[in-house]
Amino acid sequence: MIDKLLVMGPGHSVTAQADLIREKRDEYKILAFQRTYPHCKTLLDIEPDYWTASDPYGFIEGLQYIENEKIKKQTTILFPSIFEKDEINYKKYCGSTPLLRQPNGWKSLQSLLAEALKYRDVKTVPTTSTKFIRMFSTNKDLQNNIFGTDAYYRFMHNEVVLGSIPFDSESVIGTKYHWGLENKLSSAVLPISYFLKAREVYVMGFDLFGPRFYSADTRHPWNDESQIDDVAKIPLDIISTWRDWKDIHGMNIYSASNEDETLLSKVLETKKI
Repeated sequence: MIDKLLVMGPGHSVTAQADLIREKRDEYKILAFQRTYPHCKTLLDIEPDYWTASDPYGFIEGLQYIENEKIKKQTTILFPSIFEKDEINYKKYCGSTPLLRQPNGWKSLQSLLAEALKYRDVKTVPTTSTKFIRMFSTNKDLQNNIFGTDAYYRFMHNEVVLGSIPFDSESVIGTKYHWGLENKLSSAVLPISYFLKAREVYVMGFDLFGPRFYSADTRHPWNDESQIDDVAKIPLDIISTWRDWKDIHGMNIYSASNEDETLLSKVLETKKI
C-alpha cells in the first residue's frame, strides 16, 4: 500500500514543481513515466522509486542511461508483460511504436533490459489491453465489465488493463476514432497506480498541451491539423471517468501542477504536494 504516489510525466508543468518535489521527496513515492526518466534525474536531480512505460520505445533512453552510469540504485522498473515476447505479440496489444522503425529495435530493448538487471530491480507487471480484449480475448467479463459504470471487473482482473475505452482503431484521423486519442495518464499510468495500491495519486507533467520539460517537442495526438474541434475534450473526458470510478478503485486522484500549466485542472481537483 502506498499512501501518497507522485506521478511525473514528461510535460512542461513539472519544471515549476521541481524544487517542491526535492523538498518533500521523503513524503511520497515517485513514479516516472516513459522518457521522464532519465531526464528527471539528469535535469532535475529527482530519482524516482518506480519507472514504467506503455510504449517500449519509452524505455530506451533510460535504459541506455542506466547502462552507461553502471551504478546500483533503488528505482524499480515496472516492465509490462506484453513487452516480454516479440514484435508480433506486441502488436496484438498495442499500436505503433518508433522502436519497430529502428533496425534491430526489439533486440536492442531486450539487450538493454538484461544489462539494467545488474543495476535495478525489474518487476514484470502482468498486463493486457483493450485492443487485445476486443480482437483476441474470449473473456466475456473483460469484454463487458471494464467500461463506463460497469468497470468493476477491470479492478478485479489479475492483469493490469491498459486503456479505458473500447478499441476502435489504431488510426488517428481527426476525431473519427477515440482509442488513439486517449492520454497515457488514463490508459496506462492510473492502471499502474492501482496496481501499486496507491491511495492518493498526485499527477504532474500530463498537461495535454505545451512542450516536454526536457525538449521543445509540442506534438500531441489530439492537436494535429485534421482536428478543428476542441479535441482535448476527448482525453479529458476519459480522465474524468477515472475520477468518477473512485468508489470502485479507491484512489483519490489530484492534479499537482499549477492550474494554468495543465488542462488537467479542468477535470481534477488541484492539490499541491
